[in-house]
Amino acid sequence: MLDEDWDNLIVLDACRYDTFLNNHSFEGKLSSRISKGSNTYEFLKANFSGRELYDTVYVSSNLWFPNIKDEIDAEVHSFVPVTTEGPKVAVRPEAVTERALEVNQSHQDKRLIIHYTQPHYPYFGPTGQEYFDHHDTSSLQLAMRRNGDDIPKDVVQRAYEENLDMVLEEVERLLPELRGKTVVTADHGEMLGERSFPIPITDYGHPNTIYTEELVKVPWLEIDEGSRKEITAERPDNDIDISDDEIDANLRALGYKT
Repeated sequence: MLDEDWDNLIVLDACRYDTFLNNHSFEGKLSSRISKGSNTYEFLKANFSGRELYDTVYVSSNLWFPNIKDEIDAEVHSFVPVTTEGPKVAVRPEAVTERALEVNQSHQDKRLIIHYTQPHYPYFGPTGQEYFDHHDTSSLQLAMRRNGDDIPKDVVQRAYEENLDMVLEEVERLLPELRGKTVVTADHGEMLGERSFPIPITDYGHPNTIYTEELVKVPWLEIDEGSRKEITAERPDNDIDISDDEIDANLRALGYKT
């Protein structure tokens, strides 16, 4: 991913290729890629390990990168966390867009990675609000196990698509402000009631080391907005301004910790 040709990389967390194909309306060249991981940890480890990305600023509402950057020996010019205040729930996409717009202005000579949480659970749309608790800090997999058969598969699909529509609106707002070649992709996909492999059970979410098509086939939408950036590499300009407690709260809100 990091060696592909792009100036701006927009990452939609847990976005399936098929759902993106049927719901987006952007102009551009859409293809698919096979992710190197079935969750964010695996994705980061596979793509960032041992890399000194001094030409890249990473804006994200998913704080896995600062949590494991030392473990995987990875650096970027700057990591910009987007967090919430008050109740520790997942960050809404509007906050990521606002921060990305600021970074886009202040780092015009850097490649940008902009990592939105959605369509990842928790679900913020009307269906998600009706059937799920958006303050729930478990994973989709655990939430479905607790609810048993009370939530039909088509309801989960609809709640997931509402989250995707929400973040696609923000991507549409962001795109005109980004210069150069932008790619919209995902770190991994999502199981929405399909059978997993090798054990053929109905599964939800994105368990690690499970590599079904739903989990690893992701969109790769290339959008060319004209003149390319003149990219320069510089050593990191500051330490990541985020505490261990904030990282922990963020990962709990996304269901990665209990």
